[in-house]
Amino acid sequence: EELRQKLTGIKSKRSSIMVLVVDLLDASGSFLGRLRNLVGKNPVVVIGTKKDLLPKHSESEEELIEWLNYTASHKGVNP
Repeated sequence: EELRQKLTGIKSKRSSIMVLVVDLLDASGSFLGRLRNLVGKNPVVVIGTKKDLLPKHSESEEELIEWLNYTASHKGVNP
């Protein structure tokens, strides 16, 4: 809730860029609900972390990026 209060001012600032760091081991828990409502039309850069902790036989990097983009879009963030 404290983070939401800090982010409310960003919506009115058109020169802001939001960087969303997503834990690839817990992507669904890393996305902040209703993020687009908080940041308005400001761009959101999505960065996945902890790729090195994924199993060795995981998807290729391209498939991982595609999955992260899909998940971000599904959550209302357009990367």
